[in-house]
Amino acid sequence: MPRFFFNIRRDGRLLPDVDGALHHDRAAAIDEAVEGAREVVSAWVKAGDPVDAGGVVVTDEDGAIVGEVRFRDVVRTE
Repeated sequence: MPRFFFNIRRDGRLLPDVDGALHHDRAAAIDEAVEGAREVVSAWVKAGDPVDAGGVVVTDEDGAIVGEVRFRDVVRTE
């Protein structure tokens, strides 16, 4: 199984995920990124903080970006 990394883009910086996680494929990794982004946004909302314009940048073992989930895209506003 390939390893994917879930790097956090926040305030113009990229915070690297040094451990990563094993997933069957890219789609499964993106699904995890969506769930992780929802958890981060939920914590911000509970704390009364604004939702950051950043997101989760998913990379493969070679460092290639395979997807990105923006924090604002996981918030339903309607």
